[in-house]
Amino acid sequence: MTTPSKKPLLAAFDFDFTLVEDDSDGYIFDVLSPGLRQKMTELQGKVQWTDLVVSSKQPLTCLINYINTATLQHQLLGELHQEGKTKQQIIEAIGTIPFNPAIITMFGTIKAAGGDIIIVSDANTVYIDEILKAKNARQYITEIVSNPGTWGPDERLSVTRRVKPPAVHGCKGVCSLNLCKGMEMIERMEGYELVLYGGDGRNDHCPMTKLKKGDVALARTGHSLEKLVKSDVKHLEAIQARALWWNTPEELLGHVQKVLSH
Repeated sequence: MTTPSKKPLLAAFDFDFTLVEDDSDGYIFDVLSPGLRQKMTELQGKVQWTDLVVSSKQPLTCLINYINTATLQHQLLGELHQEGKTKQQIIEAIGTIPFNPAIITMFGTIKAAGGDIIIVSDANTVYIDEILKAKNARQYITEIVSNPGTWGPDERLSVTRRVKPPAVHGCKGVCSLNLCKGMEMIERMEGYELVLYGGDGRNDHCPMTKLKKGDVALARTGHSLEKLVKSDVKHLEAIQARALWWNTPEELLGHVQKVLSH
């Protein structure tokens, strides 16, 4: 019996501050409701357990350890709806998020090499899908792995956790309650000769530790991933893959082009 041949390449990326140059969760309020953006900032700066206890069965210790962005986003989107903002306004606003054309070139390079591209993000599926369509990039993406976003009949955008309470994913790393990117990668990596993973945040460390030797971790400088890795050498040693650091989307593109040219 013949062994099935492996696919050549899987390229997985975080979204905010990796494929786009801002945080999509906050950007929508920057554009449509600066007051709610200020409220979001204030809530993110506190231990948000009082809000979350009402809607979650998670242990209190878990709630204190991590501010759940999906729950906060859902709450604030409800207030945005109460302000009268429409579905069309949200779609148009989110589509203006800063985006570097080098990302499109990178997508084309990966597809030309026979690769699949997936996004693994703690944003939500509606934001990601609408941004990609606005940037003429949706056709490059095989799968979006994120918190589900859905439109109600009243045009209210709802966001729920990918891992819904009371379920827990069980990861012991620095992942959010609602999404372990490492587990999502494990489910998708098998059957590929080469895997790339690009990201900037603390929760991008876990998926990078799941890469094997010969794979490539594309880590952005100047963000929380770099701070985590520099805080303790064990975090860097946990990454077996080749780590390539980048600052600008052009540098990210250059790394991908070089890796795929060999």
